[in-house]
Amino acid sequence: MSRKLLIVLITLLNSSVLFTGCEKDEGEAMLINVTINDIVGQWRFVSGSETINGEKEAINELDETIIFNADGTFEIIFEGITEEKGLFNLTDNTIHLVVVDDEEGMLNERTVANFTDTTLVLTGSFSEAYNGQMYDISFTSKYERVIAE
Repeated sequence: MSRKLLIVLITLLNSSVLFTGCEKDEGEAMLINVTINDIVGQWRFVSGSETINGEKEAINELDETIIFNADGTFEIIFEGITEEKGLFNLTDNTIHLVVVDDEEGMLNERTVANFTDTTLVLTGSFSEAYNGQMYDISFTSKYERVIAE
């Protein structure tokens, strides 16, 4: 599977996101109760890793931004193009994304591994069939809040 196609597949599978609190890393402040106001804004991908069928690879160059708006809408932008948009809601640290015009109805969960005012680390996993072969994929993605200058 080509690297770009795999990244696009990961981006396209964002129809449901699960945010949960987690333990605080030593020396790093954590938000235990995530609110809509906490996540509203732009989050730019800075680094991550993916494991495909047991083979782990670092991802350091990915042009992806997630935007959460105060009106309950979201947008995922990949290489300058809106790949997904829709509505989200937040209940007990769980955020659900409902993708507008999602024909396939695929579901994917992401768990917050770390959350501060400026950093959002998401993890997740899924299986995907491609060209007759099954791929087990897990990933960790670190995002930084985009601060308007």
